[in-house]
Amino acid sequence: GVLTMGLGHIRLGGEVVFVGFVGAALTRILARPERRVGGLHVRNRTFDAIVLLSLGVGVLIASATVNLNPGDRDRLRTPPSSVTR
Repeated sequence: GVLTMGLGHIRLGGEVVFVGFVGAALTRILARPERRVGGLHVRNRTFDAIVLLSLGVGVLIASATVNLNPGDRDRLRTPPSSVTR
């Protein structure tokens, strides 16, 4: 996803990163590590999934709303009136 963004496809890269976060959240919810959980044992799986989904939604929103043409300021201005003097 980050490589896709680096190649200039910002929105597609954001979607790929979002899918990755959703996959990580589902894996965290569905995986049941009984042994060798290490640092994951101190956190709740639901909390981890909520954080991962929130990050994914944030990346998706940021990539969808980024201005891809920063030099195109004319589209923000109101058109000049058609009245000539």
